[in-house]
Amino acid sequence: MNAIAFTETTNRLALLAKTAEDLMTTNPLSLREHATVDEGISFLTSRGFGGAPVVNHAGKPVGFGGK
Repeated sequence: MNAIAFTETTNRLALLAKTAEDLMTTNPLSLREHATVDEGISFLTSRGFGGAPVVNHAGKPVGFGGK
């Protein structure tokens, strides 16, 4: 499902999701917490991502990197 749509008549973004699950990505990619800023920028831009979860050595989410 495309959760976000751009409406040309109002020039606004409309959220089409009803639940958090509708917004989730299957098998999301993540940044490791000790990645350098350059590595993070390269990771995000090469994939066209605006952000990604940041995880520690055990895979536990510790933050969010991005715009």
